[in-house]
Amino acid sequence: MNAIWLMYKRDLASFYRQPLFFMLAGICCLMWSPIYVYAFGIFLTQLVTQMGATGEVLSYHDRVVVEFVALVNFLLLLSTSSIAMKLISEEKKNHTMTLLFVSPIESRQIIVSKFLSGLTVAWSLVGISLLYPLTTAFLGKLYWPTLLSSYLGLLLFAAVYVSIGLFMSTLTSSLIMAFVMTLIANMSLWFLGLGSDLAPQPAVAAFFDYISFDLIFKDFSLGIIRLTSVVFLLSTIFFFLAAADRALEASRWK
Repeated sequence: MNAIWLMYKRDLASFYRQPLFFMLAGICCLMWSPIYVYAFGIFLTQLVTQMGATGEVLSYHDRVVVEFVALVNFLLLLSTSSIAMKLISEEKKNHTMTLLFVSPIESRQIIVSKFLSGLTVAWSLVGISLLYPLTTAFLGKLYWPTLLSSYLGLLLFAAVYVSIGLFMSTLTSSLIMAFVMTLIANMSLWFLGLGSDLAPQPAVAAFFDYISFDLIFKDFSLGIIRLTSVVFLLSTIFFFLAAADRALEASRWK
């Protein structure tokens, strides 16, 4: 446990000392800010127009937060690809992985520490995005359970992206290849549920719905937390962490 903690602190310090994290945070804010302000401005305009009229009550969460959370998820998918290339690939490129291999540290400990450091950086970006709905909460009725559900989904999806990126990072010493493979793999997740409409049997369609990242994310955004969805996401995380452990252990003996 002490080895995991020491490697975690070292990797986390490396992330925050180098400009990569601040570049990612800056790019995300440059994308989030105008789109959030635009969506919020439209909401306020519609709210003022509706004053005194009867009809559907405008939902701040549905009109602003849901769209913003979807944008955060998209940029998180791109950002974790950049984070992933530093986890193992950079160690291999700089030949510092050899030092870890000859030390009395198990592959499992390396994987856990790398995952936790990458996850902390990804969750830092999620935390920054949370400031947007919080700063405008006083201007619109913010339904906290739905907001927390949306961000729980973001945290779990970030963990999935990082676990996949970590696995891809164990396969190559090229930073560019690690970035590209992680990006392709993470984007491919969103196509898993497309077979639902083409499934010949209801059971097959139900299976595609179960693994549909799009449906799972929409449920979280709308405040629907299904135990099956949480179990599926956690299982995906543990699967790729186990695969990364096996891949790293195999490279130890090459």
